[in-house]
Parts: sequence; C-alpha cells; structure tokens
Amino acid sequence: MKTKVLSIILLLVALIFGTAYVISREYNTYDREIVDSEEIVDNSQVNDQEQVVDEPKRYNIPIHNINGEPMFSIQDLSKFYDLRWEYDSFEGVIYIRNKEHVFRLLEGTSIVSKDGVYISNLLKPYVDSEKTVYIPVKMLEKVFDITYQFSDDDQAVAVFASEQSNLEQEKGENNPYLDFEEAFPKMSVDDIVAYLSFLAPPLEGVHISTRDSQLPAAPRAYRNGTHEGIDWYSGFIGVNVDRSTPVFSMADGIVVRADIDYVELTNEERNEMLEIAKSADHTPQYILDKLRGQTVWVQYPNGVMVRYAHLSRVAPGIEVGKSVKKGEILGYVGNSGTSYGVDGNDLGLHLHSDILIYDHLFWEYLDREQIRDVLEKLFPYSNENDN
Repeated sequence: MKTKVLSIILLLVALIFGTAYVISREYNTYDREIVDSEEIVDNSQVNDQEQVVDEPKRYNIPIHNINGEPMFSIQDLSKFYDLRWEYDSFEGVIYIRNKEHVFRLLEGTSIVSKDGVYISNLLKPYVDSEKTVYIPVKMLEKVFDITYQFSDDDQAVAVFASEQSNLEQEKGENNPYLDFEEAFPKMSVDDIVAYLSFLAPPLEGVHISTRDSQLPAAPRAYRNGTHEGIDWYSGFIGVNVDRSTPVFSMADGIVVRADIDYVELTNEERNEMLEIAKSADHTPQYILDKLRGQTVWVQYPNGVMVRYAHLSRVAPGIEVGKSVKKGEILGYVGNSGTSYGVDGNDLGLHLHSDILIYDHLFWEYLDREQIRDVLEKLFPYSNENDN
C-alpha cells in the first residue's frame, strides 16, 4: 500500500515539474522571438536612416520678387555651397567660383559663361544699390544644375544639392577650361592658328584688314582703351560693305546672344559712358558691351566664341539657343553703337568681330606683330593690290 502511495506521489511530482519545464521552454522561446522582433525593427530604422542620408540635401532660400521675376541672392546661396563670389562694380562683372568651376555674368545682360563656355540664357542678374547680387531662380537648374522647388506660399525656394551639380562636382573630372588655362600662356603663333583654323571669314570674299588700327590691340584713345577685335571696313578687306552685306557664322555653333530688340544709344548716354572710360585706366566691360551696338554671339567648339558687333539688324530666325551652320547668315553689317549709329547716318559701316577662347581674347599673350601674323594666316590676302 505504501508503495502504491509513493508511486502516485512521484508521478504527480513528475507531471508538475514536466509541465513547468515545458512552460519555461515555451516562455523562453516567446521571449527570444520578441527580442528578435525588436532587432528587426531596429534594422529597419537603420535602413530608413540610410535612405534619408542618401537623399539630396535640401536648403530653403528666400525669394525676392524683382521686376516681376523671382530671384535669390547669391549671398544666401553661398551659405549652403562651398563657393566664393565677387561683384566687380567697375567692370559690371559678377564672378562665382568654387573649387572646380568659374561662372561669369555681366550685369544688365543675359550673358553667362561657365568655365569660359557661354550658355544659352535669356535671364538677367540684378544688383541693387547695396551691391547685393540677385540671380533669377530659373537659372538655378539651367546654369548651376541645382534642382529646386517653390514653397507653397512662393516665398522661398527649396534647392536640392547633388554630387553632380555644377557647384559640387567631384574632383578629378576632366575640365578642358583648366587645361587651356595652363597651356594658353605658352601657345605660339602657329599653335593659335591651328586652334582657330576651323573658322571661316565672317564676310564673303574678304581678307584681313591691311590697316593696323583695325586689328586687335590697337589703341582707342577716345575711350582710354584697346581695340579687342577685328574691323572689316570697305577699302581694306578686299570688298565693299553696306547695310545689305550679310554676316556669316564662322563655323557650326550655338547662338548665345542675339540683340533682336536692340535700342540705339542716345548721344547723352554714349558720351556719359565715354567720360567714365576716360577717367579710368581702361574701358569697363559693361561700357564696352554697350559700345558694341547690336550683336550676335555664337559659341563654337573647344571654347571658341565670336562676338559679331555693330550690326544693322539680326537675321530672321536667329535667336538664343539656335544651332547655326558655318556660312549661315547671322545679321547684316551696320554701325550701331558707334557715334555714326547714334547720329543715325550711314557713315562708318563695318563689322567688328571678337574671337575668344574660353573667355580669353585669342591675342592676350601676343604682341601686335604676332597678332597680324595669326590673322594673315587665318584670313590670307587674295589680292596684294588692296589698299
């Protein structure tokens, strides 16, 4: 009897402890599952954080409505990008620089270059009386390659920086502008001739002028400056020109400026500019731009850009952004911007053309004899009896 009772007791003890062991195992398993679940949640949070880091940086910049155009100040942009900027009030030039690029804008015009190559653009910067520089918002993406989005109230613009933006380009990327900057001072006459050899004359049947005063580097005492380009006048280039003489593109390129709605200077405006130039040691860039009159600018390959100046009119269909072929008509010879143009007569008709390479005048490191040598090789005489 005692044996049966002891057996029953042992059986009950075994059942109790066995059940407890099973419950304990089940609890531990459940607890481990909870811990594993927490680890999964943590991993997802880490992944979310990584995704946020990968997204482009976003900065809010206030908008200023100037003459109906939404603009931002370059000062505000410089708070978020590693850049330096400078406004040269004498020249009227705005420089924006970072470690890899140089942007150049001319006050009062839509002209903008990146690393010496001009960009098709119709928007103009604005400089106020405090010399605060404002840039149209639309230029953010077009010029600086920065994506943007207006706020709901249109009082600010959010900009999204990326590694591919023009202001955050990775180091080491090839930049032909920097290569040219290094090579240019050492280029010989023949080097420059070879570089520009793809250019054709801008007028039909012409050769380079026989008169030195019509070539680059000739003094211009009336404005205390230097002649930057080539003049193509009747009597010195092998042909006669008038207002019906077409001006041709010297190569295949893209129009980056076309003064379609040009308004001639008044005598008062022109004389005031000349007085400013005479009081300085050279002619400021913004004044030179006005004195060129009606112009068409065309950007060509390898950083070459030509300004066609003093036009009487721009040819139909020529506009900013248009691709043009070598020999395509850009406009017609005139005298706009000159004293004759201001007076409204037909005296002094000629084409003025400036040849630049990555925003440098091609003759920057040449003397006047070398300049003539380059131009005679590019646009040789066809008739030795020309005056």
